[in-house]
Amino acid sequence: MVTTSELRVRTVIELVANGAYYTRMYSQFIGPIDIAIKAICKNYTYSELYEIAALCNVLRCNIRSIYPKIDFREDMEILNNIFKPISTIIASCSITIFWSHVLNETDVRAQNNMTWSPNHFVPLMSPPAFDDSDNISDQSVSKVVTPEKRTFKNNAPM
Repeated sequence: MVTTSELRVRTVIELVANGAYYTRMYSQFIGPIDIAIKAICKNYTYSELYEIAALCNVLRCNIRSIYPKIDFREDMEILNNIFKPISTIIASCSITIFWSHVLNETDVRAQNNMTWSPNHFVPLMSPPAFDDSDNISDQSVSKVVTPEKRTFKNNAPM
């Protein structure tokens, strides 16, 4: 089993080894890679865009990132993306993550200048797959969409 520390070290090595690629692809969204690498080296720090992009190469898998449309700005669109390994690596699996926060939205806003921002991500699991032998022919499959924050007042949409 791979530990979080090992994933962190492998991610740092990937970012250092292919720094020019990551700088070219992502620095305009999140800033200098050297600052990000220093932050990654500290235990218990939150992951950001560089880590997700590098981690798909470390794990050799596609990573679909879903960022909720809460306080969403156009520059955040990069976070709603499928990150793929560099062209020389063939992806062997796919992972979907959803950006979230441990506190409810009201508490996050109170602590963060009335702005919501995530502090971690969670894996999203696919619904169970059924085959013909399960005799579930009338089960509908829903389309996966990016979650969107809706405001309600007295249980009615605003």
